[in-house]
Amino acid sequence: MRTKTGKYKSITEKHELMDGEFSVVRTTINGDVYQFFMWIQDEKKVIRKSLKTTHLEDAKEKGKDMFLSILARKHEGKNYFGLTVEQGIEKFLNYKQMEVDSGAITQGRHSTIKTILKHFRNYTCERRYDTDKSKGTYYAKVNLKDLHRRSCIKYFTWRQSKSPNVSYITLKNEQSTINAMVKYLSDEGEMDYSYFDFPKLKLPSNRDSIRRATFTIDEYKSFVKELRSYSAKKNCRYDWEQHNKQILRHFYLIAANTGLRTRELRHLKWSDIEFYGIANGKQYVRISVRGETSKSNKDRTFITRGGEYFRRLRKISNFTKQDDYVIQTEEGKRFSKRILYGNHWNAIMNNIGIPNWKERKLEPYSLRHFYVTCRIQSGNNYSEVAQMVGNSVTQIEKTYYHVSEAKMFTDATKDFVMNDEFIEKV
Repeated sequence: MRTKTGKYKSITEKHELMDGEFSVVRTTINGDVYQFFMWIQDEKKVIRKSLKTTHLEDAKEKGKDMFLSILARKHEGKNYFGLTVEQGIEKFLNYKQMEVDSGAITQGRHSTIKTILKHFRNYTCERRYDTDKSKGTYYAKVNLKDLHRRSCIKYFTWRQSKSPNVSYITLKNEQSTINAMVKYLSDEGEMDYSYFDFPKLKLPSNRDSIRRATFTIDEYKSFVKELRSYSAKKNCRYDWEQHNKQILRHFYLIAANTGLRTRELRHLKWSDIEFYGIANGKQYVRISVRGETSKSNKDRTFITRGGEYFRRLRKISNFTKQDDYVIQTEEGKRFSKRILYGNHWNAIMNNIGIPNWKERKLEPYSLRHFYVTCRIQSGNNYSEVAQMVGNSVTQIEKTYYHVSEAKMFTDATKDFVMNDEFIEKV
C-alpha cells in the first residue's frame, strides 16, 4: 500500500507519513480541511476521507489512527472497499467445499449451490450496453456494499423471465441458498445485514401436476410391455446394444418398484442390497441408501418389493462384486442422466403411444411418483412411505394428499362404483 496522489492536481499541500503509506493533504476543493489519502494496491482504489480538522498535527494523529484501522482490516484478509459479488460467492463456495470435505454435504449439493449463486451473480451484475457500437450484455463488477436488503425484491420476476417454467420449490430453494450466503458473509463482516427481502410467492397447488406426472396403472403396464420389446434381441443390431438396453430396462423397473431417486439408483452398489425374503410370490430386498448419494445427505434403510429385478439383473450383468455399481453398461460405465432422460426414454414413451406425455412431464422421476402413489393406495401411511423414499412426512402429505383422499373415498364406498356423473350400487 502506497500513497498515490499524483493525478490529483487540486492538491495544494501534501505530507507523506509512515514511509509514504498514506498522505495528509489539502486540496483546492476542501480548502483548509485536511484529507486522508491512501492507495490500496490489491483493490486498485484510493481511500479519500476528510479528517475534519484544519490543524496539521491533529490531522496527522487522526491519519495514523485511520491507517492502523485499515491495516488491521487488511491483515484479517478483508477488503477495505468490500468484496465484489463474485468474490463473495467464491468465499462462500470455498466455505461450503470444506463442508463437502468433512462429509457434511455432498459434492452434488455443492454443485447445486454453485448453479444457484450463478443465477444470483447474473441478476445483480448483468448490464446491457447502451451504445450503438456495442450490443448484448456484460457483467459489471458490483460490490456487496452496493447492495441493500431489498436488492432481491425483483429476483423472482427476473428468474421467471429467464426460465418461464421455473417451479415454486426451485425459487424457494434459491432464496434459501442466497440468504444462507448472505448470513455467512454477514457473520464474516462482509455485509451489514443477514438476509435479503424477497417478494412473497403464492403457494401453488401441485396436486394436479403430480397426478399428471404419474403413470396410471394401465400406462405402467404398457410401459413394462414396451421395455420388454425395446430390449428384445430382434430389435437390437448388436449384442452390446441389447445388453445395455436390458440394463436400462431393469433400471426403470427397479426405480418403479423401489422409489429410489435417479442419483441414488445410479450410485447403488451390490453391497447396499440384501435379499430379504418372498411374500405373496414377490421377492423383497433390504436397500441401504448411503447418505453421500442421497438428496437429504442422510443414510436410510428400507425393505421393498422388486427383488426379482435385482436377481435377474445380477444374472445378466458383468459386474456383480460387492463394490460394483448395480447399474453399469457392458463396458463398466455408469449410465449418465443424459442417456436415462434422453433418446432411449423418448423412444420408449413414443412407442407406448401416450400422446401428451411431454406436456404431462412423464419422465424417469415419474416412476418415483408412481411408487409413492402405489404405496399409499396399498395402505402404507405417510410415515412409512416417507421412510422408504427419504422425504419428510409433511412433504409426502402435501404432495400426495390427492392419492390418500381418493383411497378414503374408495374405502367409504366399497359397495359402489363411482362414475363421472353418478354412483351406481354394485
